[in-house]
Amino acid sequence: MKKVGTVILFIIAIAWFGHTFSKNFIVDPQFTKFLAHKDYLKLGENWVWVLTLRIHILLALIALVSGPIAFLKKTRNGRKTIHRIVGKVYVLSVFINIFPALYVSFFATGGWISTTGFITLDLAWFLTTYMAFKSIRNKNIGKHKRWMVRSYAVTLANTSIYIITLLLNSGIGIEYVTSYQFAVWLGWILNLLIAQLIIKNWNKQNQ
Repeated sequence: MKKVGTVILFIIAIAWFGHTFSKNFIVDPQFTKFLAHKDYLKLGENWVWVLTLRIHILLALIALVSGPIAFLKKTRNGRKTIHRIVGKVYVLSVFINIFPALYVSFFATGGWISTTGFITLDLAWFLTTYMAFKSIRNKNIGKHKRWMVRSYAVTLANTSIYIITLLLNSGIGIEYVTSYQFAVWLGWILNLLIAQLIIKNWNKQNQ
């Protein structure tokens, strides 16, 4: 079951990578559609915001793809050098990304409700990743695995935000901005709850 879950996770990561990269760097590199939901239309002329958002997206995509590779049993047990390299890439991409992530949070669609949601998400992302890094430095593999699951759950928050927004806006008919505000908070909270259920199930199996 763990292997199947990892494969599904990898497929989701690759699919979301392709969707996000093509949308933001090929189809709409100026973020025209993205800006249509914002009050700050001049952001499109702000090269600092555009550059920071691009860096944020690229680093998030690196974390998104490297996560499932690190989860693979072959890299964890048989090819530990690859596991360490991929793990370092993941951790660095998250740590570096905290700065651009916090910056773009202040311009989030939905005002202060979304901004505080994203700032909380960013802090949860940093904390869970730091705890995963710290636990492996202390050679606590079990604790490292649990924190990595939580960290990657937060990495997947953007995917959840997109899906929840789509369901609330297109499915139920709630206004886009309101849907987005709900999604920003629900995305990472639901992901962490799911991560905790997975960890709880692991603990039961190991008893």
